[in-house]
Amino acid sequence: MPWQQRVADVALELLPDGSLAYGKVIVLVPRQNGKTTLMLAVECWRATAWPEMQHIGYTAQDGNAARKKLIQEQAPILERSRLRSLWFNTYRGVGDERILWKNGSQIDVVASSASSGHGRTYDMVVFDEAFDDADDRREQALIPSLVT
Repeated sequence: MPWQQRVADVALELLPDGSLAYGKVIVLVPRQNGKTTLMLAVECWRATAWPEMQHIGYTAQDGNAARKKLIQEQAPILERSRLRSLWFNTYRGVGDERILWKNGSQIDVVASSASSGHGRTYDMVVFDEAFDDADDRREQALIPSLVT
């Protein structure tokens, strides 16, 4: 959709040194307007087109919602896509839900608790359904994992 292309063009703008121009991008759209498709495209771009292997976290309003979205919605799209040749495996074990790429990059589920992300290092985290958060707990828990 045209709005998705415009968001991607601006949100993924690179500086001359190759780094992202924006450290945080917030996208607000009504339900059923292609947000999941855009997020999956950005996650795949980051996992496959970045020079180094990437660790991408995906979090939603709760851990169960994040697992369902990544494993039941996003993984099947990848399994049927032309990106299949770059994708390696989907792990569906409870607590180890992730999509692993042949280059070593991965997209994994991050719980939405106050201790989420502790001990992990992420290159990018997608916060889905952030409007549902009562406070900044999820963001505050995960931002330190992005600092390194």
